[in-house]
Amino acid sequence: MNAVSVRREEPRDAVRVRSVVVAAFGAAGSDGEPVEARLLDGLRADPASVTSSWVAEADGQVVGHLVVVPVTVGEGTASAIGMVAVDPAHEKSGHGGSLMGAALGDLIRAGETLVVVLGSPAYYGRFGFVPAPVVGVESALYPSPYMQALPLRVAHPRGEITYPRPYRDLEP
Repeated sequence: MNAVSVRREEPRDAVRVRSVVVAAFGAAGSDGEPVEARLLDGLRADPASVTSSWVAEADGQVVGHLVVVPVTVGEGTASAIGMVAVDPAHEKSGHGGSLMGAALGDLIRAGETLVVVLGSPAYYGRFGFVPAPVVGVESALYPSPYMQALPLRVAHPRGEITYPRPYRDLEP
């Protein structure tokens, strides 16, 4: 297994990160690219929509990416794991877990109260995420159990999740 390191994304990583996202999500939309690539472009065009962005490197090459975005939950604020992508040639090597560990650790140190994610319950459940309605969080767009939440404090926001504009721009 290659040695992996995780660090914050830097401007020099942008082209490789986009390549990783395209490779990881593969299924093309009507424009020939996965919707996640358009989302990444939208997030980059609206820096206020990104809390932090992380890369995983193996042998000096970017092989994974994770972005954290700010969301509104009810009347409060929270964070969302906005996208996790690992180059298919490096899947099942622990890179996604390393990215999750770095991002969640950073959010905990920052005093975040709630983190949400849309994705596989089997995958994200290992990090402590539960179906969002279990902790009072709802999404009109994304159903449970795929919309999940990880409360980091007992006093966390409850209610409807609203993602930043780049996500809403993708809605039909």
